[in-house]
This record gives sequence, structure tokens and C-alpha cells, in this order.
Amino acid sequence: WALCLSTVPEDKSNESGEDLETKAGATTSKRGNCRLFLDIASPAEWDELLPLGIFHGVTTNPVLLERANQPCTIPHLHQLASRVLSDYNTNEFMAQTWGSTPQELYENGMALSLPDRDRI
Repeated sequence: WALCLSTVPEDKSNESGEDLETKAGATTSKRGNCRLFLDIASPAEWDELLPLGIFHGVTTNPVLLERANQPCTIPHLHQLASRVLSDYNTNEFMAQTWGSTPQELYENGMALSLPDRDRI
């Protein structure tokens, strides 16, 4: 597995002004001002690592999904995102879009984020 790191901006609100940390119900005491992302598509590894409480979220892409024997479909990614966001009290689920044209990339990306545009 791999880790991704990003810094947290001082303003943690979305375009609507909602506080994203509060919206997610996250406890940031273990996370501090940096964001660690677990870069893996294996739910078994999520079960082991996400309960540590140090991860802001999960990132994945079609290659990682294939390695973990997970379907790379929009409905399945919605299921994975729901699990990551609700079962593990994380704040973000990032999935790489796919397509052969800019329009297809855009449409798939918008479909992926549909359940929660602020967190997916």
C-alpha cells in the first residue's frame, strides 16, 4: 500500500460555507494539519488500516482496483466510497476518472462524485 500526503488549508469549508470536518464527523486530533490518504483499493486492507484514525481518506484508480479484484464501475465505486466515508469516519474518497475523450472523462468524473461532490 502507499500513502499520499497533502496539507490542510486553514479554511476547511466548501463552496456552501459548510465546515467539511464537521460535515464528515471527523476527529482531527490524530490528523493535525496534514492529510494522509491511503492509496489502495482493497477493503481488507482498509479494515486493517483505516481504524487507526490517521487517514483523511482513500485514493484509488483503475489500476489499483484491478489489482484488488474490484470492478471499475461507477456503481461499485459509489459503494466503495460510501463504505470509506461512513464506516471509517474519513473525509474524502478520491477515484480517478477514465475515458477516451475529454467529454467522457468529464462525464465519468461527474458521475463518480454525484453522491457527495464535497467528499468524492
